[in-house]
Amino acid sequence: DSVVTLLDTLLDERLQAIADLPFMCDVTSGYDCSLIAALLTKKIKKRLHSLSYTSTLCPTDNNEVTVRKFGEKHSIAIDFINVDHLFPFATNESIEFIKYHFYPAMFSTDLMLSMKQRVASMGYTILFEGYGGDELYHTGDDMGWRFPLQTEYFWFVQSLKDGIDNIFTQKGLERYLSRDRFTSRPLFPSGIATSAVSQGLHFFPIYWETRTWGIHPLADPRMAQLATFCPKKVKKKDIWKNREDIYIKEQLVRKGERYVKHIEQFLTNPQVREKIITLLENSILAQKGIIKDDISYNLKSGKEYLYRGNLAGLLLNIIYVEYYLQNFLREQQQAET
Repeated sequence: DSVVTLLDTLLDERLQAIADLPFMCDVTSGYDCSLIAALLTKKIKKRLHSLSYTSTLCPTDNNEVTVRKFGEKHSIAIDFINVDHLFPFATNESIEFIKYHFYPAMFSTDLMLSMKQRVASMGYTILFEGYGGDELYHTGDDMGWRFPLQTEYFWFVQSLKDGIDNIFTQKGLERYLSRDRFTSRPLFPSGIATSAVSQGLHFFPIYWETRTWGIHPLADPRMAQLATFCPKKVKKKDIWKNREDIYIKEQLVRKGERYVKHIEQFLTNPQVREKIITLLENSILAQKGIIKDDISYNLKSGKEYLYRGNLAGLLLNIIYVEYYLQNFLREQQQAET
């Protein structure tokens, strides 16, 4: 109840701030976007318009049937958009974009670019989103607050079990897990959701070019402060199980999965894989001894299974770095000649 009351206030503030700018909402079968959408419907006179992205590759991540029922419950107009064709390193437009705008963990560039373009094409400027919700439910766990650097290190060490040595050389691993690299990082505990902050930092060029902006009320510091009273290891469905005025029953028993299969398409799509193989055959990171020089060979030989699962996202980020470095070096050489 306290979360709903505070979120009501936060939404009022943001609606007042955007004044007459046209806005819509992102809606999924999960908890965070749905909560914002349900509360927004009570604050506006006209019918709320929303977008919902679905994929047959991971249908349980955002269940279209559940979203439709939720929309009917709150009388929300929902545009469903299938994103099977949008996957990392896929569209020429996003690849060109990455040449000049590299940021860490940009595996959803295609999706973000498509979403903001769609929002703009429909005549809207603002998109209310649920980024930041996941972090709120972990705020009650004080381990990350007390030992932020150690917690970050443990996450990196965990990747060793995922087979990260299939990507990095011994030299790369030593740098990846080096004491100097971690002790020099300005890590500090923050109650402000990194997923929401990253939207503004990483994707600012997309916002700028499409003339749209995402609003993330769950990332407000006051929400983080309230979340410190959240019990440790609590599940969302346990918190919201009695709020049937907001959610439908299908959401309260929902089992979601990450978009791993969606990310993994860059390993299996022949056209995209050929681009990546060519890129890695001229790898600057491999020449420096940071990553292994047999990744392109393994992909050629049908051994993409070595990089599936949690490694797929990491390898994709390395590919983005490699692509950026090679383009930067090429343009530098052209400028010198």
